[in-house]
Amino acid sequence: MESDTVSQPTRFFITCMASCLLLSVGGRAALAQTSNDDTVRLSRLARVEYENDSQWLDQQQQWLGQQQQQWFKQLEQDKLLGKVPATGVSCRLKNGPGTGGEALGNLDCKVGVLWDAMPIWQPYVEGSFRGGGITERGELDVFMPLLWSDNALLFADLRGSIGDTGHHEGNWSVAARTLTSSCWILGAWAGYDLRESSTGNHFDQVSFGIEAMNLEWDFRMNGYVPTNTDPQRVPGAPASAVFTGNNIFVRSNRESAYWGLDGEIGRLLWANDPCCNRRSNNCGTWVSSLDAELRAFAGGYYFNNPTAGFEKISGPRARTELRLYDLALLGDGSRLTLEGLIQHDNLRGTQTEVGLYVRVPFGPSPGCRMSRMQRRMVDRIVRDVDVVASNQAIDDPANFASTGVAIDSVRVVDANDDLSAEVAAAGEGSVVVVDGSEGPISEGDTTVLSSGQVVMGGGGSTLKMVGRNTDAQIKSPTPGTQPQVDGTDVFQIANDSTLTGLDITGGNDGVFGDSVTGFTLRDLKISKAAQNGVFLEGTNSGDIRNVVSNLNGYNGFYVQTFNDGTFSDNTATENGNDGFYVPTFNDGTFSDNTATKNGDDGFQVNDFNGGTMSGNSANSNGDDGFQIGGPEQSDGDGFSPNNTATFGSNVSSDNTAQGYNIEGTPQTGKDTNTGSGNGGGVNNF
Repeated sequence: MESDTVSQPTRFFITCMASCLLLSVGGRAALAQTSNDDTVRLSRLARVEYENDSQWLDQQQQWLGQQQQQWFKQLEQDKLLGKVPATGVSCRLKNGPGTGGEALGNLDCKVGVLWDAMPIWQPYVEGSFRGGGITERGELDVFMPLLWSDNALLFADLRGSIGDTGHHEGNWSVAARTLTSSCWILGAWAGYDLRESSTGNHFDQVSFGIEAMNLEWDFRMNGYVPTNTDPQRVPGAPASAVFTGNNIFVRSNRESAYWGLDGEIGRLLWANDPCCNRRSNNCGTWVSSLDAELRAFAGGYYFNNPTAGFEKISGPRARTELRLYDLALLGDGSRLTLEGLIQHDNLRGTQTEVGLYVRVPFGPSPGCRMSRMQRRMVDRIVRDVDVVASNQAIDDPANFASTGVAIDSVRVVDANDDLSAEVAAAGEGSVVVVDGSEGPISEGDTTVLSSGQVVMGGGGSTLKMVGRNTDAQIKSPTPGTQPQVDGTDVFQIANDSTLTGLDITGGNDGVFGDSVTGFTLRDLKISKAAQNGVFLEGTNSGDIRNVVSNLNGYNGFYVQTFNDGTFSDNTATENGNDGFYVPTFNDGTFSDNTATKNGDDGFQVNDFNGGTMSGNSANSNGDDGFQIGGPEQSDGDGFSPNNTATFGSNVSSDNTAQGYNIEGTPQTGKDTNTGSGNGGGVNNF
């Protein structure tokens, strides 16, 4: 609004502003360059000398610009400024401080560095708190200019945050921004991020982004590339087995970092420039005195992980920022920002968040306020501060833990099924669960296992499995109840097969095999077979553990040749002949077995060439407790010369004949065996 004269308050305000400017750029050194006459001239210029207020203001600004150049030259001569002063950037008054790029000045462009006495762009610390979503966190951001000129800036952005769920984050970036002649700021940044999640896992990534900004618009795009996307185990979260159709999976909680992109477009919705309000005499409300902006942003994000089972994370995002600049309490260059955010994706659902950011500058001050465009040069980098990671339950195809062989299929059978046919159909590498819930299972045919196959009873049996990709290991209980199976030579085992968790009755032999390797017999109850509970012909190697063999016509266990493996924690009771009969024992461990009330010997080994036999107990058997060597020392050599066998810590009591009927001498352990109450005493000990 024009008037015929310049008001007295306006002239007084101009005089005060000129005095403050002089003080801010050099103190007494600057004041010395301004004469009293100049000050009087500045304060007493009359409206009548000019056609309008605009000409009058232009004249004052030209004069101040000339004085500014003189002040900086004098300061350089007096060595009050560094060798590379930052001149003509934020103090140029042409067209006013709110006109954007024109306010950058037209003085010679000179480069500044971190150690200059007077920077163009002031460093700051910005603290923030964000809450309302899944995670509440506090963050500290340090902005540090490194290299600058009138229209370019290289700076470091250092951030650290702590979340309420126990996760911690660090972000370290270097960025560059330049102001073009068309009043656009073009920028790029690159950084390294480190995160410790709430589960205790560590993730890191390389991040980068580009941006373009002017007074009204924002455009930006960011990328995030983790250094490792392999899933990590979530501590304290046990794995479990999942039966689905004819398949079995190892379900485990895994956490992994994601690579991804995000971007947004922003628009200035409203701005209030107090300088403009003062020129227009529109200062009637407190709002008019605020230096403030309201901006809105819309965009989206996409994150993914190549590991099977991890869902992608993608969706839209919108946010707003209300910015208050140059707060009186915190000084020029300070900023208070209120942010509201909402986003939605398929994995995390809808998230809303409110943030408060408080910026406080530090270090040497440029001496006057930045223009609106200059303030955009020191906007914080907008990016996802998280290393995006997801904690998900992964169903991984299962392998046998003992061999690493894939479990190809899983079947559950009961009394309503043909057991032998189902086992044959399942084939190699399968698991067949025999459920006794429907009553005993009678088989007229021998159930023949395939190589690598597992046949196990329901209920208390456990299957050791490992995830094919995650390496998560579990011991899985089987569904149903432990079954009773009757038949003729009820089960025949094969190489690398497993038979576990069954009650086996009747037949010629409860379990039969011929020269099998890598087998496992575990947690079985075998009884009332016409001949042997376990009958393995030929040369065999494998594990027999926790098997009870009772009331069989011949032997509880007959293993013709045992070359290697473990024969432990088994029980043979009231069998017609021997409890344990192993004609040839070449190697392996034979320990902690019990033979009670068998018709002949508790333990009989004709040729003992190597391995360990310890901790076994023979009680109340019809002949010897332990017979090492052929009957009547004629059918075997017992402990062969130069053997490597250990025979110790065994117990023999209340047997009809000798406690120990031994031929030859073991390499170690002889003196640790004990016996009592045997009818024939203790032989060779």
